[in-house]
Amino acid sequence: MSFTPLVSVSFPVKAHVRKYLQRQYGSAHIASKTSFLGQLVLGSLEKTYEKPEKNLPAHFTFTVLVPQGYVNRVGTTLPRNTQQHLGELCTHLFNMAMYDHLDAVSWGGGQVYPELRNFLERYGITEDDMKVESLYRAYSRHCKKKENFFPLQK
Repeated sequence: MSFTPLVSVSFPVKAHVRKYLQRQYGSAHIASKTSFLGQLVLGSLEKTYEKPEKNLPAHFTFTVLVPQGYVNRVGTTLPRNTQQHLGELCTHLFNMAMYDHLDAVSWGGGQVYPELRNFLERYGITEDDMKVESLYRAYSRHCKKKENFFPLQK
């Protein structure tokens, strides 16, 4: 078995999304075409070099390791706007997972707020990372949008 060198690529994410990604994919995910996150990153890589900014704002970052075979074919650079876009997509991925989980609970007749706390505990997300009330309000807005698109038949 031979060792394949890996190239590290990072992009900024919010604190709660970072914890979610670490629990889902590990502390540093190895990109491949068989994982959703791997496909996002591999599709975003470029061969061009972009000079880094001097004063980058402090963010939490998530690291993806790219095998050398992909590096030779698609490159190693994530442009700044693509890094930001990947962070937003990962936030959306977190939100969709949370909404799906809470939808299943509410359809089963369970209480949403305590289950939201359980969901955050499962991923190690604390109040310092993201307020439970903010996520609950986001879920309430999601439910209102869903009702507008799929009104109940009476």
